Formats: sequence, structure tokens, C-alpha cells
Amino acid sequence: MENTLISTAYPNNVFIGYSSMIGTWQKASSYTVSASYTQTASGSYNYDGITIGVSVSNTSGASYILPADSSRYSRLGIWADLTVRKYKATQIDNNTGQVLSTWYFGTAQQRNTYVNVIYQ
Repeated sequence: MENTLISTAYPNNVFIGYSSMIGTWQKASSYTVSASYTQTASGSYNYDGITIGVSVSNTSGASYILPADSSRYSRLGIWADLTVRKYKATQIDNNTGQVLSTWYFGTAQQRNTYVNVIYQ
């Protein structure tokens, strides 16, 4: 198996998904995020013709409060700055050197994450 890097991009402020901290839509006046709590979110990102699964985590260094409009349903979302890479994978027969199959895949790594209130 041989993997060749095709391209790299650095998209910013990509919505990943809803925070693991709040599981349902709520009419809350604020959300308190503890410094010790790690929020996670999963989603996907389309890059150069492929869909890449993305999972991120966010742990703040200090507790903080995000104000919300209690007259509307809301929950927390996570955005991220990503590094995404597209690869070409080639499977080669070790005896003959013949290419058996080729496909493309991608990877994504978080650089920064952001948590904010989302309204329904």
C-alpha cells in the first residue's frame, strides 16, 4: 500500500456539530462551561471531492458562561479551524508491481476550536 499526499488546506471556522455537553434544545438563559469538562462534537467536511469524518474536542483553561436568549430554543455548537489533507492510496501487487486498485481518502486535524450558542 502506498499513500501519496495530493493536497492540504486550512479551512477556518467550520461548523463541526453540536456539543456533547447539551443533548437537547433548551430555553436557557445561559450555559456554564466548566474548566475541567471536555466537550466533543463529530461531523464531516467535504474537501476536494471527498467527505472527511471530523471529530474534535474542546477543553477550556477556565470556566466561563455563555449568555443565551431564554425565549428561544438553543444549544451549544462547536466550530473548528482545521488542517485537511487529501491522499491517493494505491495498492500494488508485491510480486508483479502491478497496480491493483487506487482510491482517495482524507484526514482532518483540529487546530483551534470554538464553542457558541446556536438557536433553533
